[in-house]
Amino acid sequence: TQLKSGETSSHDALIGISKAISKIGGALILAGISTRYIYDEPSGRDGFNVNAGLMLQLSSIFSIGAVGSDLLEESYRNAGVGIGLNTQRLSLNIDYLRQLQNADQQYRLGAEAMLSDSIVIRAGYLHNQSSIEEKADSLLQTYRFTNSQWSVGFALLPQISSAKTGSQLSFSYSRPIEGNDFFFGLSLTTYLSMNNG
Repeated sequence: TQLKSGETSSHDALIGISKAISKIGGALILAGISTRYIYDEPSGRDGFNVNAGLMLQLSSIFSIGAVGSDLLEESYRNAGVGIGLNTQRLSLNIDYLRQLQNADQQYRLGAEAMLSDSIVIRAGYLHNQSSIEEKADSLLQTYRFTNSQWSVGFALLPQISSAKTGSQLSFSYSRPIEGNDFFFGLSLTTYLSMNNG
């Protein structure tokens, strides 16, 4: 659920699975797929969608990945790549996402630090390059614009007795670099390990 300037504006529920599928030398290949339900009043979106991705874990610290998102809606379909540097207490991720129909682009930078076994703090930056098409006097004009926003947040990781399950409660606050709107986010994530060992 997302709150925009104090008013409920959208809902986004997602469920997914991921699994290690192969090894190349010392690198591990992981694949994942998820389905999501999206309701967004301003854009009129209301329905289900699918995301899929592959990740190559080159070492315990470095990984690269590719993703296709919103695959069922041509006007929202995206493809992207990313790299990640992850240690036990600190993570840094850089992503690039491109909307295939109209070449909109997003650049994302995110960092996460574990203050303790149950508290995580996060910070991020998002830069959008978007376009709008308008028809005037029988001519189709494309207008391109950019905007950016920053975000901060934290997550609580409750201590649990089983190593095969886990959950986190996350809070976030984001604000455009230009403008007075703000966004407040709240999410609950639960995951299960399917390992038999």
